[in-house]
Amino acid sequence: MKRLCVFIAMLFCIVACDDDESFMTRPSDDGELSSSGKKDGSSSSGKGKSSSAEKDASSSSKKAGSSSSSSEGKLAEVSSSSLESCEELVARLLPEGVKYGTMTDERDGHVYKTLYVGDYMWMAENLDYDYKVEGDSSEGSCTTRCCEMLGRSYQWKDAIDSAGVFSGDAAGCGYKATSRQCTQTEPTQGICPEGWHLPSSSEWNRLFGYVSSSRLGLEGNYWTSYDASGEEATAVSVRDTSRKLERDDKYHYKFIRCVKNDFDATTWNWLASKEERFNPDIEYGELKDERDNQVYRTVTVGEQTWMAENLNYIDTSNVSYCYNWNPRSCSVAGRLYRTFNRASTCPAGWRIPSESDWRTLFNSVGGVNRASMALKTARGWNGIDEVGFSILPAGYQIYSSGYDSSGPVFRGSGEATQFLPNVVVQNSGLHFEYNPTANEGSYIRCIKVETTED
Repeated sequence: MKRLCVFIAMLFCIVACDDDESFMTRPSDDGELSSSGKKDGSSSSGKGKSSSAEKDASSSSKKAGSSSSSSEGKLAEVSSSSLESCEELVARLLPEGVKYGTMTDERDGHVYKTLYVGDYMWMAENLDYDYKVEGDSSEGSCTTRCCEMLGRSYQWKDAIDSAGVFSGDAAGCGYKATSRQCTQTEPTQGICPEGWHLPSSSEWNRLFGYVSSSRLGLEGNYWTSYDASGEEATAVSVRDTSRKLERDDKYHYKFIRCVKNDFDATTWNWLASKEERFNPDIEYGELKDERDNQVYRTVTVGEQTWMAENLNYIDTSNVSYCYNWNPRSCSVAGRLYRTFNRASTCPAGWRIPSESDWRTLFNSVGGVNRASMALKTARGWNGIDEVGFSILPAGYQIYSSGYDSSGPVFRGSGEATQFLPNVVVQNSGLHFEYNPTANEGSYIRCIKVETTED
């Protein structure tokens, strides 16, 4: 419990202002956004440079300078004369004696301390990723005098990666991007590193369940992934003796603390990469599709050689898409195809399997009644992945459920999947579908064309 209390305290940062105002960025009187500037640890009563001026500053020396008249990134005056140094503040937030883990953000090499709390791994430090979108003037900003040590703050549209730089979880869900409440894919990666995500409201509440608010002590404002309305999102606000979830304008700047689920081999999660789903005890082959240079793992079962993952080729002569319109779904489980061309859909030397091909595969692992357990992944579904075929519970699109305003309705994620031409795999087993509905979306596993010797 002591470790958990210490960690909760580390989630929140003291404001470096003499008047004890909240560190959350707020609109100034003339409508411009105000935030504090990047400073060193020394005392200063001057104003920090604007974000545009900082870009012109020498990379080897960031000093306080005169204020800028720029209407974007306007910086507020910060005083640190009566407060501890940045080094002292960070040392208190990350005290010695706590056993931290570490993770490296591969995008910029930044190393963060981490800590397990219950079933989740949390960053023990605020995100400090320099997120930029071409043509967008907003970016992660410094809102405390210790920004370089305590991390950046972000508008909600950037926190959830509305531009879709890293995933399609929340594409288009930015400030005033829609007049309706946005329902993005959960968990939402946002601008967190690969495999991590922006905490939901329930995940923050789960974290708070470990420690009473009276033990928190520090202040902080963090974004959640929840869109409260067209112009507001849900944030976490913690003060000395209270904590609460509250709605706030999306254009305000707040910190980000990323989280990830401890990997559970029995739980399906779109955030895990496809590499985490393969059988680590199998020696896979490799296939490079010369059409788009994608590389697939392959596996030999009996006398057959199959792709060990689903096809992810965009064939303009076929109708295909990603599950739930999320590009990450394609990177994990391949594309759903509504139509296919037996001559061109698979790479050269490979083809669409027939029912006979599927039955041969099933017989190789003990028959159709045993095939479901033998062929499904053990890392995310209820199989044993005996031969490395690694079927994922990646869902399907079923026409009989109709279409919503954006297209097909998707079903079955975490519970089922189906392959062209007519194989359906579910929690309880698998079967052939002899009368599939036209225009259903299914995955494709290609099989290698057998060569005959003269």
